Amino acid sequence: MENLLGKIEAVLSEKEIQVSDELVFLINTRIKPPLRVKKEDINIRAMYLVSDEVNSFGGCFPLSEHPILAELLVDSPVLIGHSREKLPIARNFKADLVKKDGANWIKVYFYWLKNTPEANSLKDNIDHGIYKECSIGFSFEFPECSVCGQDMRKCPHIPFRTYEKESGEKVRAYYNYRNIIRVYETSLVYRGAVFGTSITNELELFQKHECADGICKYKRIYKESILESLKKAGLEKEADLSGEIMKEGYTEDKIRITCEKNSEQKILGSLPGVFRDRVIFTRKKTRFIPTSFILQNQIRDDAKDCLISFENGKNLSVLHLYRFDLDLLDKGKRFLCDFSEKVESVNPLDDRARTLDRGKCKMQKESESIIRLEFEGEILKAGFLLRKIHLKGRERWLFYKRKE
Repeated sequence: MENLLGKIEAVLSEKEIQVSDELVFLINTRIKPPLRVKKEDINIRAMYLVSDEVNSFGGCFPLSEHPILAELLVDSPVLIGHSREKLPIARNFKADLVKKDGANWIKVYFYWLKNTPEANSLKDNIDHGIYKECSIGFSFEFPECSVCGQDMRKCPHIPFRTYEKESGEKVRAYYNYRNIIRVYETSLVYRGAVFGTSITNELELFQKHECADGICKYKRIYKESILESLKKAGLEKEADLSGEIMKEGYTEDKIRITCEKNSEQKILGSLPGVFRDRVIFTRKKTRFIPTSFILQNQIRDDAKDCLISFENGKNLSVLHLYRFDLDLLDKGKRFLCDFSEKVESVNPLDDRARTLDRGKCKMQKESESIIRLEFEGEILKAGFLLRKIHLKGRERWLFYKRKE
């Protein structure tokens, strides 16, 4: 019988879990790591952490406490076995309220870096069911008895015992975790106090779906997309996002942008076409009060000095700004210069003059008609605005001081 030679090629059916742009965006905006993470740098998994069923200690997280607990879970560390003797192995960045097996659960997303020691070991042990259960370390103020509603530390009822109410109904005693103050950590443990805790690689329900121009099929527009467009056009200093897109990181409704009137068209032009119909512009609220009229705003030819003269009561005050860089100001760049303030009498017979103040001044050109100044002197410590106005056919500058 002839020897038969054969060749079999096999590949693993297990595929690498794909990390979505949305989840990476949430990590960078909520955790704010000094070095922004990229999808190729991290592993992400999720844990079904707590439900609204009674745990092995006789405690329960009632559904009404789940939204508060979900907020507190974001940016909490992930430990092993509640041990605080070692640094965290991962960090939580997202918590969702979900249903599983007939109970209400909080599903918590956590991430860790791929290139750290034991990173692959952690992933393999999770994905192959060795690290399977989880737990939470937290503090709360009031253990509410399920029978009488009082503090269970003081009432006569004992967890897991059955009691008969006045109506004749028999109920099992347990306590609700009320007034949750803080989440200290979540942990991978050998056995969770809440029955049914588990760790999963199911992330697809919360993935960002096929998107074009930063807008997904659910009509979400992400803050990151808007900021990137503004930055490319050099307009990030002229526009402030507000409303839902700032609070949640995305919006399914309108994009609210606060800016000056003369910047609206430039900002619209910088955004992708699919965004423009959803933009609502609002005006900046002036938190400055006018002080007095500027008499002159003289910039030296060498663009190194600037004199700003204005009336202050019976005196004439002159601000002398040194190292004044007109080019930087025209480009909208913030820069630091020195200043001195001198005061002179407006009475031509009184030639007294003295220096009132010296210090540093940070300057930023907000628009063609507004210059922002932040003085750091002994007397001038507040913020000021120079605003160009037209009064009786003449161009004047008005000096504003920030409201207290």
